[in-house]
Amino acid sequence: MKKIILFGGTSAIALACARVVVEKAEGEKPSFCIIGRNSERLTIAANDLKARGAKESHVLELQDWSDNGVQSCLENAQKKLSGYDSVWLFHAILGEADEHNKDWQKVRELFELNTMSYLRIMHSTANYFEQSGEGSIFVCSSVAADRGRIKNCWYAATKTPLDMVSEAMRQRFSNNPKIKLLTLKPGLIDTPLTANIKKGILCSTPEVVAETWYSWQKRGFEVVYAPIYWFIIMTIICLIPRPIFKKLKF
Repeated sequence: MKKIILFGGTSAIALACARVVVEKAEGEKPSFCIIGRNSERLTIAANDLKARGAKESHVLELQDWSDNGVQSCLENAQKKLSGYDSVWLFHAILGEADEHNKDWQKVRELFELNTMSYLRIMHSTANYFEQSGEGSIFVCSSVAADRGRIKNCWYAATKTPLDMVSEAMRQRFSNNPKIKLLTLKPGLIDTPLTANIKKGILCSTPEVVAETWYSWQKRGFEVVYAPIYWFIIMTIICLIPRPIFKKLKF
């Protein structure tokens, strides 16, 4: 990870992961091109990474998250970095389940950003890395994708396809260990995205998530639950029989 294109450049978790990568990089520090909607916040984030030692830190504002908009932005980022060897996908909206249940247009907007733009980028970068022979795609998924729940079913549904495609791409590139598909599955994290969600004892911070991810991916794990106790929690939840699970209201 020396030339990183980061979609969702104002995400608290993404920036925590970027800081860890910069601080723990051996030899040459990585360069970033961070992409998002708010140019002012992106500039602050880019300056922070540069101050921490990043070799380069570029900014691209992206308002058009359609196929053409995303592809054009990806190509511009490639030019700024003179190529790339890693793409991080962290952009997302959460929304309210009740609103999504009533308004189909909001569901469409959720899937356009959280799913379709991801798949467009993954499709393009997978072909790019297949030609270059190396690279990594780092996808921020969620523990919510493991099983549908009434409180966040639409958001969870946007994440599940990403897990499926990532798993298939690991098979696709299984003969080339230099191409990696990395998946981060955070639980409830205290970030602006979850500002309206009631927090409990299981809530964690972006910094803990970043340290957990970095530690486990260095050991060779391609899918990391963070904090790690979410792996145990979700394993138990997935084992609950359907007749019982559908009566639960969490």
